[in-house]
Amino acid sequence: DAAEQYVRELSRAQTSRILIVNTHHSVIDAILNQKYQAALESQIDMQFCINDLSGVRLSASELVVLLSNLLDNAIEACRRAASGGQIRCTILERDGVFLSIRNTSPPVLITEHGIATTKASADEHGYGLPNVFRLLDRLHAEYAYDYEDGWFQFTAEIPGK
Repeated sequence: DAAEQYVRELSRAQTSRILIVNTHHSVIDAILNQKYQAALESQIDMQFCINDLSGVRLSASELVVLLSNLLDNAIEACRRAASGGQIRCTILERDGVFLSIRNTSPPVLITEHGIATTKASADEHGYGLPNVFRLLDRLHAEYAYDYEDGWFQFTAEIPGK
């Protein structure tokens, strides 16, 4: 019994270390695999459509600002959604980067000034998306976001450097 329990625990630990995403870009892989684990732990279905991202020339800090904020928001929205949480993450590189993150979400208030934070302590939150917007503006990217029928979607086209 003790040996079986040990093998089960070892298998569970090993499974959590398996990389789900391999984009050939170590920073993107680290972020996506960590966010996948966070989604999995919250029973959120997260799927990827990704090609070889080895040519992405964004810095590590730019990738962290962009991907971590958008995926953290998606995970948080899924945790609050009435139905099962789902995230669809698309990242494609070819003469630039196309990024789309689509997730189930409770209704989102979108105004001409952006998206209202849903955090209880709004003074301590709501900086993630403005940081993403500033970064994308600096990169001369085009981006859009929308909420419809229980799904929030953020899409960006980042020109190649």
